[in-house]
Amino acid sequence: MNTERETILIVDDSRLQRSVFRKMLQPRFRVLEAESGEECIQILRERGNQVHAVLLDLVMPGMDGFQVLEQRRELDFFMNIPVIILTSGNSKAMQIRAFELGANDFLNKPGEEAIVLSRLQNVLESGRRFRALVEQRNQMRYRAELDEMTGLLNKMTARQLIQKHLESMPEESVALFIVDIDNFKAINDIHGHEMGDHTIRIMANILSSCFRKSDIVGRLGGDEFCVLMKNIPSRQEVRRRAEKLLQMIRKHENQTLPENITISIGISYSSPECRLEELLSEADQALYLSKKAGKDCYTEYGCGCCQDGSIQCRSRALLLSRTRSVISTLHYSCSSYYKLSVVETVAELETQLREDPEGVSRIFLDVSAEEGDGLQVWSAVTGKEWAKRQPLVAICREGDIPQLRTALDTGLIADLYFAPVNDQFVDRRLRGYMKEKAQQVML
Repeated sequence: MNTERETILIVDDSRLQRSVFRKMLQPRFRVLEAESGEECIQILRERGNQVHAVLLDLVMPGMDGFQVLEQRRELDFFMNIPVIILTSGNSKAMQIRAFELGANDFLNKPGEEAIVLSRLQNVLESGRRFRALVEQRNQMRYRAELDEMTGLLNKMTARQLIQKHLESMPEESVALFIVDIDNFKAINDIHGHEMGDHTIRIMANILSSCFRKSDIVGRLGGDEFCVLMKNIPSRQEVRRRAEKLLQMIRKHENQTLPENITISIGISYSSPECRLEELLSEADQALYLSKKAGKDCYTEYGCGCCQDGSIQCRSRALLLSRTRSVISTLHYSCSSYYKLSVVETVAELETQLREDPEGVSRIFLDVSAEEGDGLQVWSAVTGKEWAKRQPLVAICREGDIPQLRTALDTGLIADLYFAPVNDQFVDRRLRGYMKEKAQQVML
């Protein structure tokens, strides 16, 4: 039951008639009065959201009731307020005209209190149902257009708005960002899906704060987002925005995000009469290059290079592993120190080293899932020149003495981890190694 009193606006040029209706209504309703059509419109413009029904006299000097009804058609807020016509005559022609103009009901003057209240309640109840339907429709529309988890535009709505903007402003320069959370699967594996969902929500908040209100920000699904940066003054401004976003995620000050979280960004630029699919495809290709380059960076389509937004780029590391938990943990823990690439065989590892002999500064060899002591892997590695030059980290099964002994007997091991690998342990070891390496450089 609605306990708040509803507001009725009485519009009549007769003070006596307004007084009669006011006395009927005041015990149950709040009452506003207007003595002309002009005053009625003014009150509704100022307080229309507070008025629940209008009792309107048809015959008034100046703007009469018919003109008020005609004005009502042009005012959206007024169209949602029911109108009961007050008349002292029984002209069917007047009633028909009023109904044609949108009146909801009629009352004869002077009205009997029981009839007035009954008809008014009927009209108000219809208004309540109408407002409830409007609210329900708005909520359904809200849910249909927005991503429930983040409150950003969902994929379909974002695509529609971007397409509409491209069509309406074909000459405007725009930039499309596709943003992807690096190693998101590892975050879910290590910290659980609740932290994964929390990370997505925080990412959405950071994106919203980093771009202008006029820009289009949406979630494409999973851990992938898009931003259409409208009316860009220059590509340099786009690069500054990308660098700012990378730094905000790395530092994540005052944000409860997992350590070592990073993002990759692909950027495409519009050309005259470009289409949405073309822009998305180019941004996707740029994102792929960012991922291939080691993540935590942005790439502009057509530029052929990536930028990480920091002064010094990270070196590469290779991980030989087929173990999902090890791959997830190393991807997650190494992101602040290395651009990590994963291979499954020694042959693949050697191919990577041939392609980039100077760029790889750390190699992780995971034998924890190998049968026996892992001798097959070590036999393929022992005697290789690259194995003597590169610092090797062995990952063995915890408590497996034969695996441990075989790894140490090679004489190639610079560090040793035990599976299942703990991300905090890996971070401490890498931090210590980097500190030691920096001190050696200074000496």
